[in-house]
Amino acid sequence: MATAPAGPILVISANWQTRALLAAHLGETSGCNVVSAPGVNEALGLVRIVGIHPVLLVVDAGQQMTREDVERLMDTLPDTPLVLSVSALHRASFDPLREHLAAYLPRPVSIGRIAQAVIRVLQSTGADC
Repeated sequence: MATAPAGPILVISANWQTRALLAAHLGETSGCNVVSAPGVNEALGLVRIVGIHPVLLVVDAGQQMTREDVERLMDTLPDTPLVLSVSALHRASFDPLREHLAAYLPRPVSIGRIAQAVIRVLQSTGADC
């Protein structure tokens, strides 16, 4: 019996530069396939319409993203670990989610530090890319 192919890491950020840098760095350091989306609606479209089953979510919660957006992701993919990067200005809004996240990274945070958190989460969950 063939096993299902492992899912990619799904990176969500409104900033195209952040998406590109994260995708490249995560792909290189983790060996996983990486798919990116500019927002939660696009990410949910990839999941629901295209059928992507991510092994991990990496979300850069910029100014356009709300806690409710992140909660929609968590509700749709309840067993998928989520690494969240959030700005200091919006931190209070996202703090209630902290205990449900695989990693919570207040900005400023480097791409390298996000990648380190992703590797730790992948190792701790035993996820295979």
